[in-house]
Amino acid sequence: MKKISWTKRIAAGFLALLLWTVQAEASVTMGGDGTVYPEKEHGEVSLDKMSRDLFDQEAFEEAAEELSSLAEKRGQEKKVRELYQVILEETDNLYTQYVLLTLDYYKDVENEEAARKYEETGNLLMEAGNTAAETLRDLVNSEFYGQVLREEMGPENAAAFAGYESVTPEESRLTEKEMDLVREYEEALMQDYEDSREENQVLGEIYLELVETRTELARLQGYDNYADYAYECGYYRDYTVEDVERLRESVKEELVPLYEACLSYATEQNAGLIFTERETDAEEMLDSLAPVMEKIRPEIGDAYEYFRSYHLYDIEPDEKKMDMGYTVELPAYGDAYIYDNSYGTYQDYFTIIHEFGHFTSVFYEDSHYLYSTVNMDVSEIHSQGMEVLFWPYYEELAPGMGESMQAYVVFELLSNIITCCIYDEIEQEIYRNPDMSLQELNQAAEDISSQYGGDQTLDPYQWVELTHLYQQPLYVISYATSALAALEILELSAEDADQALEVYMEISASGTSRPYCAVLDGCGLRDIFQEGSLEETAGNIADLLDLTVEKTDESQEEPPAGGILEQVLAGLEDWAGEIFAGGGRTLWDRLQ
Repeated sequence: MKKISWTKRIAAGFLALLLWTVQAEASVTMGGDGTVYPEKEHGEVSLDKMSRDLFDQEAFEEAAEELSSLAEKRGQEKKVRELYQVILEETDNLYTQYVLLTLDYYKDVENEEAARKYEETGNLLMEAGNTAAETLRDLVNSEFYGQVLREEMGPENAAAFAGYESVTPEESRLTEKEMDLVREYEEALMQDYEDSREENQVLGEIYLELVETRTELARLQGYDNYADYAYECGYYRDYTVEDVERLRESVKEELVPLYEACLSYATEQNAGLIFTERETDAEEMLDSLAPVMEKIRPEIGDAYEYFRSYHLYDIEPDEKKMDMGYTVELPAYGDAYIYDNSYGTYQDYFTIIHEFGHFTSVFYEDSHYLYSTVNMDVSEIHSQGMEVLFWPYYEELAPGMGESMQAYVVFELLSNIITCCIYDEIEQEIYRNPDMSLQELNQAAEDISSQYGGDQTLDPYQWVELTHLYQQPLYVISYATSALAALEILELSAEDADQALEVYMEISASGTSRPYCAVLDGCGLRDIFQEGSLEETAGNIADLLDLTVEKTDESQEEPPAGGILEQVLAGLEDWAGEIFAGGGRTLWDRLQ
């Protein structure tokens, strides 16, 4: 039985997309009959009216203590069920409180009081999660109440809690250290540096400390390295490191040539316009998305109307804000929230569309924080698949730019796949060799990226700007796996738009309760790890865009010099000129 990774859930919690039971005075029920989503209540509360003091620590601790005392006493079924609900409610409340305080901090990273509350609540969440899991474990394994708990939480959750191992003091110490280092990175990332070398030196040293800390955590769990630990325990994956190693080789052989052809195609379609200043303000942009959301599917339109009505977003640019974009759950209110530090360009359309794919799935999923699974491979299909569903409507959103936006969608998906394979390979290298120096890591980043082709080398100092390496280690490969599924949905839409939509909706409605390969198989999509799968993908996308793809001569002994990431940036710089070169968001920032 695998250990439930409470500590890793917290570390990956910024982008985890699960939603739980509502605890609010006013509510509205959505989903249910006639939709693909389950029926669920929503709190009808805007963020500014949500309490930052939801968690009743005394009630939680008393319920946990009393439940433990009842585990060996007969005839207390009613009381056990009541106290069990208190545990669920208060852990939902605590996680929501943590999310709200995180948002407060991200809106002004210079606010020391907000930073202190964010840190304290994160530590409290880890402690309470461990207490709740220990309590439920004892009840699931109880002679008198095991069946009661299995009825309440379902057999899969019961089996997971039955095998829960308590967090040890050493694990707690290392996890707190990990969280402290992540916060140190977030603050350091917002500072001004003379050049990329200085930034690399400061942020890189923090990363090396994180690698050391995470390696110790993995070894406490019986793993040789953190990479194997994260793949097996961190993200609810049903594929292996070896599967991804083969996938990366297929990407180099099949998708890099397709990407190069698509880069030329996107240039011809003036995709660089995506990085120019849009003519609409933020609210006008959101207004323009509403009718398309409704056209795609009424349930999506309903969620979008609710999202706008209660202003569950912060997308205005501000130099004090953390420079990232993400969707986060608000369990106690049955809702979600989109945060983004936008740029005022047409790229913001894609950010909102992407994040609303997350929002919709989160908005309708009805579960509890304690039962969350960190399954980002499926979650990112929700977001990248939504960008694909907008394919026929981009011209409607931005007249005169439809073809440019369509070209950018495919270009971005291919870029994400290649970029994330590169970074996964870099992460694998460092976590398997945790004693590497910063200089050696910088060189590894350059060497690995060069294997993916291109005519320019990756800036070996730039990798420190990818926040996922710090906040969600070994996560980025999920963007590649999910982008491959999104590409297949695009392929399907060219043949049968209704079928493509049904596949997407089935995946969206599945939330993150099932692992990636099982979801794809259930929807009839290809197994991306099977030999020939990426060759089929490349051929179909080339046909869709009428591209001529030229593969690299396999007899070539050495890979062409340069990294594909730098080629991406070079192409975007050609398009966007001074706007991009003057400090705009890099492509991998769009991965948030």
